[in-house]
Amino acid sequence: MTTQRTAAAASGTRDLSVDLVRIGCLLAVVAIHVGMVGIGGAEAVPAVMSPLTELPFFAVGSWFAQVMPLFFLLGGYGAHFSLARAARQARPDHEHVRSRVLRLALPALPFFVVMTAIAAVLTLAGVPTATFGPAIDGAGDPLWFMAAFLLCQGVAPWQHRMLERRGAVGLAGASVALLVVVVLVDGLRHASVAAGGSDLPGLLNMLTVWPLLQLWGMALAGGLLSRAGAWAWVVLAAVGLGATALLAQAPWYGPDMLANLNPPTLPLLSIGLMHLALFQLLRPALRRVAAVRSVQAVLLVVGRQAMHLYLWHMAVIIALNGALWLLGAAPEPGSALWWATRPAVWAVVIGLTIGLTWAGARLERVSPRPVVGGLVSPAATGALLLAIAPNLAITRLGLDLPLAGAAAVCTGAAVLLAWRPPGARRG
Repeated sequence: MTTQRTAAAASGTRDLSVDLVRIGCLLAVVAIHVGMVGIGGAEAVPAVMSPLTELPFFAVGSWFAQVMPLFFLLGGYGAHFSLARAARQARPDHEHVRSRVLRLALPALPFFVVMTAIAAVLTLAGVPTATFGPAIDGAGDPLWFMAAFLLCQGVAPWQHRMLERRGAVGLAGASVALLVVVVLVDGLRHASVAAGGSDLPGLLNMLTVWPLLQLWGMALAGGLLSRAGAWAWVVLAAVGLGATALLAQAPWYGPDMLANLNPPTLPLLSIGLMHLALFQLLRPALRRVAAVRSVQAVLLVVGRQAMHLYLWHMAVIIALNGALWLLGAAPEPGSALWWATRPAVWAVVIGLTIGLTWAGARLERVSPRPVVGGLVSPAATGALLLAIAPNLAITRLGLDLPLAGAAAVCTGAAVLLAWRPPGARRG
């Protein structure tokens, strides 16, 4: 890819179709979780149910509803423009990494502080961990995204430079190499599970699946895929759908794509390929929708709160369900009344979450102080590792009081290091 093409892309106006899809995916994630979390039963301790996963069409529906690959594709799309703009302004690449750490860690910090405080107060009050532990752990379910997305943003500068220098050849070579590694890791994970071991080897694919999806998004933003016509995208969408259907037949994958999320597996790449093609095919229509002023208003409000909404929505869902159960107002999960009330619950969850975190949204506007340097810096690397480590641990072990406290400390240190590392200029 030529420098001229990169500069032209970087100077273009913001594509609201990307924002539309990103916010749409976020709202879809909230809707899915609203349908997956139900509390009912007449016992003293409520039963937690998942009515959505019990629907007969859920598994096949997850091929389209599994939107996380699309998140990483769009993350790569945005990273391209961020890094291209930095290059035009002669700013170091690691500013991109530090800005991404700030964008994710700043909203996460109050989340960890509040979870730590709640768990500590309940523990000191003598409430058994078995009573409140599942709720705290459930609230932390979205945190895997923090580790995966930050890891991807950490390698984004290398990916961007590789595409700049190698173009289509680099894209093809990296895609094939990473695909081979994904297959090998999946095989290793399956062998471990079949032998009675853990799926821990599958975590290696956090270094392959998500970064590869990000790379495809970068290539799309940079113009490497712009020559593909409509029929090429139709074929690519069909290939992605066909590959997903084929892989779903394998017992070590299965048809449920939510079950293939952690650790990430090969079918997520076929889904990502399908979603990439569908995004391109629907882009003209998406741009028309995004041009509507009322839609832009929604994008503005939700976009400012996006990370807060993602981090807090599970906690709000759990708290809302628990409160309704205590009040005796919770319909039986999976009943007709329960499904009829889901749209209202979805709207309430979004409204409550945005309202509760509105003040914290201003924190996301903090920019890192400038420092000299090129591709890497100790501060950027340190901030990145501090932000990733606790979320990766929570992904495997679950959120509890010790991990919440450790995450609060590590995230706070990551914020300070990313915002004003040693040697930063005063401004």
